[in-house]
Amino acid sequence: MNDDSTEVGRVHLGVVHIFKLDEPNVEKREAMITNLEFLSREELLKRRETLETWSQLCVDQLDRLFGIIVCHPASALEMTGSLIPAAVRR
Repeated sequence: MNDDSTEVGRVHLGVVHIFKLDEPNVEKREAMITNLEFLSREELLKRRETLETWSQLCVDQLDRLFGIIVCHPASALEMTGSLIPAAVRR
């Protein structure tokens, strides 16, 4: 993922990973992440403006991201799509 709209985005490259988890058990490993939780697609859309730019870009492309998984399951981990992790920085 490339985002030239911000100073940080101009000097970084993002890679999107999609994983199927057996259970929603994750831990934060970065001090600046203050809230780590699983959100439904609808809740992500409601909170879009509170997300970092790269997360907003992913939310905007959810249908496309999940479509890639459905069309190419051998090249990506399958996912139910019911819950999507979101890290919100405050």
